[in-house]
Amino acid sequence: MPIQLKSLDDSLQADILRMGGYDMPNNVRRCFQTGSANSYYNKLIDAMPTGMVYTGATAVSSAIAASEEGDVVYIHAGDAVYEPLVVMAVAAARLKIIGQQSSGKTWGSPSLHVHGTDSKGMTINAHQVEVAFISFHSQTANISIDIGTTMAPWRTHIHDCYFGGNNTATVAIAFGYKDGGNHLASEDCPSTIIERCSIWDYVTYGIHSFASYSSGIFDCIFNIKASTTGIYHPATTAQRPYSIYRGNLFTTLDSTNAIGIDLANTPTVGAITMVGNEFNGFAGDSKCITKRTAGYIGRNWNNGTVIATA
Repeated sequence: MPIQLKSLDDSLQADILRMGGYDMPNNVRRCFQTGSANSYYNKLIDAMPTGMVYTGATAVSSAIAASEEGDVVYIHAGDAVYEPLVVMAVAAARLKIIGQQSSGKTWGSPSLHVHGTDSKGMTINAHQVEVAFISFHSQTANISIDIGTTMAPWRTHIHDCYFGGNNTATVAIAFGYKDGGNHLASEDCPSTIIERCSIWDYVTYGIHSFASYSSGIFDCIFNIKASTTGIYHPATTAQRPYSIYRGNLFTTLDSTNAIGIDLANTPTVGAITMVGNEFNGFAGDSKCITKRTAGYIGRNWNNGTVIATA
């Protein structure tokens, strides 16, 4: 049955319906509301459906650690939520981590600030996890979201998030990311979908996509630092096929070395499709997309001019 709201003003009702108004049977899911116990928080708790379980944990990692399969973690938007040292480790399948009180876009959403010394902000090791309407601000050399560090998760969905690397963090989102021992030897993250995200100022890659059968990156914005890369796709003919990168905008001030999409190896023709992407400020077509073989690319634009196959 749909979520039932009570004692709720119109603006708050709109927030809940927009950010987390999923079909949530009372006997299946729990909601976690993170944030301080202020009037907004109390009103929200009063409005939740009878029979659901709640916690007032102020640390997102605590709410995630306590969650079970199918739960929903709501992140309060009143203030930034700081996670200075603890990895936000997602292990519950079908978990939804949803920011509240947003415009429904990447701007102005609740913020997770990773200031500590740990190498990663969030890890996802469960199937069918959703992360949405959150800002990730990473101010140490870390990966903001690392998908698949101890298992090969299916159907991760990340959308409408902002990622700020602050000229320090290494990668915004890594899936199937083989980093020399942290991941399984046959790592795979099939059906990973990333869409409508804004990714700014990471020092290595915006997104690292290694083995990504039936995956896609759609309608994202990449602001690329000097000598760095927007999407890094090192898959070879041995990896799982059928990735699609569609409708993304890549922009840089580095007109010499920055790269939009880097196909580091040679995937099977037809196994990856890049179409409808726009590139601004790059040195040339080869810096927009490093391999432009027929069968890899549809129509993409470099400073308004169609990028030809090569």
